[in-house]
Amino acid sequence: MYKKIKPNNKIFQSEEFLKDKYKFNIVSKILAGEEVLLFSDEENYFLARNKVGMPTWIWTKDGLSDLETLEEIKAVLELYLTDLEFDQFTCRKEYY
Repeated sequence: MYKKIKPNNKIFQSEEFLKDKYKFNIVSKILAGEEVLLFSDEENYFLARNKVGMPTWIWTKDGLSDLETLEEIKAVLELYLTDLEFDQFTCRKEYY
């Protein structure tokens, strides 16, 4: 189950994420920002964004195919939707 997390959450130190830290290097800048919106299940994925209007970054474990978890990510995405004309999301190619 997802929940709002803080920039010091254990998922950012997980072996899975550290393998991808260069692909998702913008996340470190988001975590250091003053306005941060983070949600995660603390194991399989997280969504991160700083200011409204900025792209949301979606990190998932490699090979994540659990339909229930993917549906949960879809539900979390709704928390990032704004009244702006165009919301931007960055994620792995296979989930785009």
